[in-house]
Amino acid sequence: MDSDEVGKALRQVNTSCAWSTLPAVLKKVNKKLPTSKQISERELSRFLLSVDVKELHRSGVWIVSFGANYMPIVLTNPAYARARTKHDEGGEQMVTCTCQPTTASTASTTTTKRYFNSSDYNAGRHSTSLSGHKPNCLCWTPPSSGHLHSWRRGFTE
Repeated sequence: MDSDEVGKALRQVNTSCAWSTLPAVLKKVNKKLPTSKQISERELSRFLLSVDVKELHRSGVWIVSFGANYMPIVLTNPAYARARTKHDEGGEQMVTCTCQPTTASTASTTTTKRYFNSSDYNAGRHSTSLSGHKPNCLCWTPPSSGHLHSWRRGFTE
């Protein structure tokens, strides 16, 4: 993916490990590209769908496609890409957790349980399905995108 200018620009984009719409990601990608090389939503979508999924993940990019007539949603995590590159350069085969849990995580769990408990002030708030790993950990996974079907948007062209 790095051999292409669009791939390089996409790899530098950060969506803060959250799903984003294609137009939002495109705006960030086009800021990284020279004016003469800027692309459209459809071109970025074609590029994302043409790259192997494993290569996208190694580059810290995840996509969810809703079909040919709709724009995909995109998530980028440059910290994961850097950790993955470092891991792959080391020649290790096995992927292990690199975020080294601390004793503070038990206090965090208690706080999280209290915050999302329905008897607290924010009754009805649901816990997010974010990964339990830090964004730069090799075991990090993106949050679920199943509830984002309402973000489905058709191409404007």
